[in-house]
Amino acid sequence: MIDQYLFTYGTLAKESVQQKLFNRTLSGTPDELVGYSSSEIKLPRNKVQSIYPVIEYTGNDKDKVEGVVFKVSLEEILIADNYEGVFYKRKKVTLKSGQESWAYVKS
Repeated sequence: MIDQYLFTYGTLAKESVQQKLFNRTLSGTPDELVGYSSSEIKLPRNKVQSIYPVIEYTGNDKDKVEGVVFKVSLEEILIADNYEGVFYKRKKVTLKSGQESWAYVKS
């Protein structure tokens, strides 16, 4: 199995969401994504309009997003892809620590 890394900054960082999706609580390390900024989008979830965080690339080294990086399986990445849906896209990023990771960014 090849380890995958997933940088989270929103709902995927919540233990309750991890338990629901992966049937376990993930163990992670705080990290930052430099050159990205965060904002919010309104998405329909369970027939209710909810507000969710989203990040997008700015290229400005002064912009950063704080989050947590988790080691996950490829199967868990695919589960997260389904959870995030069409409003996010998965992108390979390099975190401030130097760790390469997947992150969900604005599509």
